[in-house]
Amino acid sequence: MLTNRLRPSFLPIPALAAAIGLVRFAFAPGLVFEPSWLLPLLNTLFVTLVCFAVAYLAARNYRATGRLQVLLLGAGVLVFGTGGAVAGFLRHLPGSGANLNVTTYNTAALLGGVCHFAAA
Repeated sequence: MLTNRLRPSFLPIPALAAAIGLVRFAFAPGLVFEPSWLLPLLNTLFVTLVCFAVAYLAARNYRATGRLQVLLLGAGVLVFGTGGAVAGFLRHLPGSGANLNVTTYNTAALLGGVCHFAAA
């Protein structure tokens, strides 16, 4: 039986929309809260180190089983992790802006995805 009243589980949706609208109109569009060291640090910690750990496990598995699919999966993760680290450090080069960072990160993700596709 359906009722016409809103359930409490749907209340976060309008609350989120109101919060987005409030933040959108409360702050200037060009305002940035990010320190220059934050992106390289977080990319290194959460992208690169995790990807290197997964690539290490894939390399150990490849040496044990000899399956090419595992090698390609590890290579894809390694390419993506290295690209994430490089993209984090390219963000604050003079004259480059955010486009170089995004392009490097997306290119590494594409190459890693190609390796994953080949492994599948």
